[in-house]
Amino acid sequence: RMVKNGKDSLTYALKTAKEFQSLSVAENSKAVILLDQQELVTGYPNIMLSGGKGATVTIGYAETLFEKQANGGLLPLGDRNEVEGREFLGYKDRIICDGTSNYCYTPLWWRTWRYMQIEVVTKDEPLTIDGADGITSMYPFEKVSTLSATGDNDVERILDVGWRTARLCANETYMDCPYYEQLQYFGDTRIQAMVTMFNTRDSLMVRQAL
Repeated sequence: RMVKNGKDSLTYALKTAKEFQSLSVAENSKAVILLDQQELVTGYPNIMLSGGKGATVTIGYAETLFEKQANGGLLPLGDRNEVEGREFLGYKDRIICDGTSNYCYTPLWWRTWRYMQIEVVTKDEPLTIDGADGITSMYPFEKVSTLSATGDNDVERILDVGWRTARLCANETYMDCPYYEQLQYFGDTRIQAMVTMFNTRDSLMVRQAL
């Protein structure tokens, strides 16, 4: 979907990153693209660019969008699937383009996001965003345990969500949250260590935490 937002501004809202196609932003104009990964990921985003000398490209990362209140404040969390009428708030990378063709921007450290917002402000040359993808980065746990509950699909869904959460919260250390604090708190780590020992045969992260 494309929504015109002023004379020289275009806002593109794409439901999933898989739908992203090459996009050209004219000279002396602005475009904002919102990508929804549909689930939280940790990894290294790759943004492919061409041309646009002097253009500013700002890449923002968020695990949810925020609802704006009448007094101007933002309501945190809520339904993470909601996009309409929500505000983007997250940490950002900002690059200045030198006009090179077929340039790929990748940050030096992994990022966490469900929503990625790419904001482009061009100067005297048009800029083309040739593509956007990423490389997942998590500790390589291998799940060997199984648990089944006949006739109860909710249990399988809960287990899948729980295991994905455990994976996202295990990088170079255990983390209470891969997006916000990224700290190895004792209480969280105790639970994560037990999840690890039940589901895997890999004790390296447990020993590292101790």
